[in-house]
Amino acid sequence: MLDAQRRGMRMLVDRLMQKSVLRSGLDPEDAASILWAVSSIEMYRKVVTYSGWTPDHYEGWVGRHVKAADPGGLRRESRLAIMG
Repeated sequence: MLDAQRRGMRMLVDRLMQKSVLRSGLDPEDAASILWAVSSIEMYRKVVTYSGWTPDHYEGWVGRHVKAADPGGLRRESRLAIMG
């Protein structure tokens, strides 16, 4: 199931990139990982169900974080964690 969710995020990222919605230079795999993480049902429950955010507020937050993500940032952080 997780693989299917991750593939779905990658398909969505591909569509968003075709429409030039995502930040230029953002790696598609990084974007899919970020979107998958911040749009998970667990994250939704934490901020909407338990913290009182509206669904629209959550949607805007997800969009801003995916669009503003640092190109290559996930891979750079992973390398630092491994080396550290």
